[in-house]
Amino acid sequence: MRPARRIRLFVARRPLVYWLLVAAVALATASLVLTRLVALDEARRQWGRSRTVLVARHELRPGDLVGASDVRAARWPEGLVPDGVLDRLDRPTVVAAAVEAGEPLLVTRLGRAGAGPVASRLPPGTRGVTIPTGDMPLPVAPGDRVDLVGAGPAAPPRAAATHALVLGAGKSTIVVAVRADELADVATVLAGGSYVVALDADPPAGTG
Repeated sequence: MRPARRIRLFVARRPLVYWLLVAAVALATASLVLTRLVALDEARRQWGRSRTVLVARHELRPGDLVGASDVRAARWPEGLVPDGVLDRLDRPTVVAAAVEAGEPLLVTRLGRAGAGPVASRLPPGTRGVTIPTGDMPLPVAPGDRVDLVGAGPAAPPRAAATHALVLGAGKSTIVVAVRADELADVATVLAGGSYVVALDADPPAGTG
C-alpha cells in the first residue's frame, strides 16, 4: 500500500487527528494572512503620512554655499523620505556632493559645519594637499578622483596616493584629499618634482 493511502486511511479512522490537522492548517493560514495585512497596513500608513523635507531650488555643486534661499520646504510621503534628509537649515553650509534641483538635501551631501569651503569637504581621515599640474593640467573637476604616481628616473614608479578626491581645480594646480597615511609619501613625491597625476575611474573600496 502506498504511503499516501496509508496516511489517508489513518486519518479517516481517527476523526480527532483529522480535525487537529484541519485546525493547524487554518491557524497557519490565518497567521500568514494577518502578517500580510499588518505589513500592508503599515505601508498604507507610511504612504498616507507625510513629513517636511528640504529640497534644492536649483542645482547645487560641490563648493557652493547653500542657504535658506537655495532650498524650499516640501511635504513628502514618509515612504519616499530617504535617511539623513534635512527638514531645516540652521546656517549656511558648503555643499560636498552635487545636488540636483528638486532633490532632497541630505546630511551626507553637505560638508562639516563651521569649516571653510575646502576643509568642510574633506572626508574624515584625510588631508588637503595642493598639487602643481604644470602647463598641461589634467582636465579634472571637483568630485573626480586621481592617483599620484612618483615617476623619477632614480627609482621605479610608485603610487604615493590613490583614489584622491579632487576638491578644487585651477589653471595650474589641483587640491586633493589624500589619506593621512599617504601624506608622507605624497610630500616626498611632490618635493622630488617628478610625478604623474592620473585620472582614476575606479571608486575606492566601500563607496561603490
